[in-house]
Amino acid sequence: MDRPNRSGILSSLLAAAAIAIVSACAAQRSQGAKPGPDRQTVLNAVKTAIAGKTKEELLAELEEKAGYYFKLSNNCAQTSFLALRDVFDLPDGGISRALSGFPGLGLRGETCGTVSGSLMALGIVYGPDDLEDFPAMMGAVLASAQVCEGVVAAMGSTQCGDILEAATGRQFDFTRKEDWAAYSASDAPMACYKVVITATHLAAELLMQATA
Repeated sequence: MDRPNRSGILSSLLAAAAIAIVSACAAQRSQGAKPGPDRQTVLNAVKTAIAGKTKEELLAELEEKAGYYFKLSNNCAQTSFLALRDVFDLPDGGISRALSGFPGLGLRGETCGTVSGSLMALGIVYGPDDLEDFPAMMGAVLASAQVCEGVVAAMGSTQCGDILEAATGRQFDFTRKEDWAAYSASDAPMACYKVVITATHLAAELLMQATA
């Protein structure tokens, strides 16, 4: 008896899987499945959340929330998003949990987590409902660029490692326990918190502009 053609079986399985995925996507689309509330619903919620509050009051509330979450988690990505979420009544949909690994993009000294968290909040408000709405997408991109430029102007970089080195004179390898201890004993946490305040203030102003 001939041996089964493994290549043929694998191709058949892959084809079946592809058909199943396409069918599932089509079913979701036919049922009107969406990743969350549409942009207008989000904008209406933001307008309600900030109604009657001055800019100074909103920023003070934002700093209070940021301080609370930063002490609680020491995660700048989650802190930034959660503070903006609470003040502007943004939908979460698991975003705060998804941001768990974003500080320095996996603690590699790369993009600062507070930039990532703040841009997530901006995307919820500025991002288009239709993936083919290029002008709206560019609006979200330009808003994000403003936050990044503001962080660079204030901190010299959007890179976690660069920011911490400028504040402490050294790099940190967070895979090493001794570096965690050195981080905690240095000015690094304060530098992280300063970026949180800088980025969330910039994002907050853009969120207020979106509802104007």
